[in-house]
Amino acid sequence: MTRTGVTGVGFCARMTPVGDWAFDFALDLARHHETQLDIFFFPSLPCEPHPSRGRKGELLVMPEGERISLEKDVRFYYDEKLGDYESAGFRLCDGNEEPEL
Repeated sequence: MTRTGVTGVGFCARMTPVGDWAFDFALDLARHHETQLDIFFFPSLPCEPHPSRGRKGELLVMPEGERISLEKDVRFYYDEKLGDYESAGFRLCDGNEEPEL
C-alpha cells in the first residue's frame, strides 16, 4: 500500500488581514506536517486582468529597484510572522508562473 502525505505547502501571499489569516493556516499546516512553506508573491493578482508578463518577467515593466524593494518588504513582513519556523522559502513571481502553481 502506498501512502502519500504533504510534502510542501504553498501560500500565495497577500499582505491583508484575510491574507494573514490564510498565512497562519498555511504555517500551522506546514508545522503539523513538518514540511517546507513556500511563500509566493505576485505584484499583481493572478486572477485580475493584467498585461502579459511573459516567462520569468521578461515583459515586466517593473524597474529592478522596485522589484528588489517589493521582495524585501514581503520577506520582512512574513519573516516576522514565521517566528522560529526556519523551513520557509520566498519567491517574487514577476513572470507568468500561474501554470506552475
